[in-house]
Amino acid sequence: MSKLPPSLMRLYALPIARPSSSALRTGSTNGAIAPQPVYYYARMPKKSKLKADGTRSKPSLLQRGTKFATKTWTEWGQAEGGWKLKVHNWGESIYERIDFEELALKAVDPALGPKLKQESESSHTVSAEVKKAVESGQTVVVPLYHPPSALPDPLAHLKNLLSERTPNHRKWMTIWIAVSPLTAPFAIIPIIPNIPFFFCIWRAWSHWRAYRGAKFLNELIEHRCLVPTPHPALEGYYNSVISAQSPGNPPSAASTATDSKSPGDVVASQAASKSIPPEPLLLSRPLIPKLLSAIEQEPSLPSSPAAADGTTQQEMTKLTGLGPELARAVDQVSLRISDSTKSH
Repeated sequence: MSKLPPSLMRLYALPIARPSSSALRTGSTNGAIAPQPVYYYARMPKKSKLKADGTRSKPSLLQRGTKFATKTWTEWGQAEGGWKLKVHNWGESIYERIDFEELALKAVDPALGPKLKQESESSHTVSAEVKKAVESGQTVVVPLYHPPSALPDPLAHLKNLLSERTPNHRKWMTIWIAVSPLTAPFAIIPIIPNIPFFFCIWRAWSHWRAYRGAKFLNELIEHRCLVPTPHPALEGYYNSVISAQSPGNPPSAASTATDSKSPGDVVASQAASKSIPPEPLLLSRPLIPKLLSAIEQEPSLPSSPAAADGTTQQEMTKLTGLGPELARAVDQVSLRISDSTKSH
């Protein structure tokens, strides 16, 4: 199948734990089961601040509102005591408990991805470029980078995740919007803003963004735009972790200690090591910098990465912020594994 130049969008499948942890609950309200904890990182191109005619584009109402809310929230976190700081700390603790799958889907911005639909027509109308490409056996390429040793079939895994997440976020978006009017009585409290109302709107907005991201990924799959692509550097990272965790490869310090043991003790020790299951986690906080370094080593694609609007690969968003998100995902998966072990 021939291909059009790839989109500047990149999707990375980053397994957090082994498939053996398939009984883990995702932590979502409906108690859905995740087949394998995987963080899907969407690396989007930077949004151009210039219009087609060269003039600077004005930020939308949503962008201005988001910027104002972010600035206000940051100022509350810098307050010296008082209710603002307490609300900020409470909000941060709530944010830490949001499923990492939801936060990852929120980062998928359809406006920065390949144009699958005509903006001037019905939202269900496929753009002429994509329609012509599909009919002629071509496809717009969005690489789905993955490590084959840790995640052989990322597309099937992603489909399964989206089948659960898409209706879940749509449902909770609707629920939080429906609940928000019930917080109106809190508006009569002087001085302090209606915190319950803003919390409901924030959760509805968060679920809407995750739903929008999940829906866009579903459309990429439907139009055969997502192409599973092995990532050599990622494969190298996961291979090293899996090898280090293998019972047949004990640490060198432990192997040197066996020199002073009797042959019978050595045989017993080796038998015990083989009976210990491998560590379920494939990522830990100390290993995150190594994983980020592997992500930066992007393999070359068969086609030129130049997009129709002239953007270049150097204008991809940087990995700033991915480290803390991965750390949050590791903490959540560790907690899920702990809870799963206790329940059994």
